[in-house]
Amino acid sequence: MEPTTTPFLLILSKLQELRDLAKSPPAEFLSVKDAAAVLALSSTKLIRKAIKSGELCCFNVGGRRPTNRISRRDFDEWVEAKRLRRGPAKAERQALVRKFWPTAA
Repeated sequence: MEPTTTPFLLILSKLQELRDLAKSPPAEFLSVKDAAAVLALSSTKLIRKAIKSGELCCFNVGGRRPTNRISRRDFDEWVEAKRLRRGPAKAERQALVRKFWPTAA
């Protein structure tokens, strides 16, 4: 076997693994680390803070050491609630100001 074919075979095997992962359904429950990865966060601090404050529901599946799991549905609802909504355009805001506060314009 030539040395150049070994990396090629490694790449092919990794591609096959990725295809298999893409075909599998999304996890029903996420770990704190997985939830942070879904949001492309480098730290789990935001997720843990949301759990501690009660914004994000989770349950413990561990014994002595807490092992929190988050329902995918609860996680998606929490993300949707955190999503920024776009406000009205500048012209529309100015029209509203003129309508309700004519002296301010």
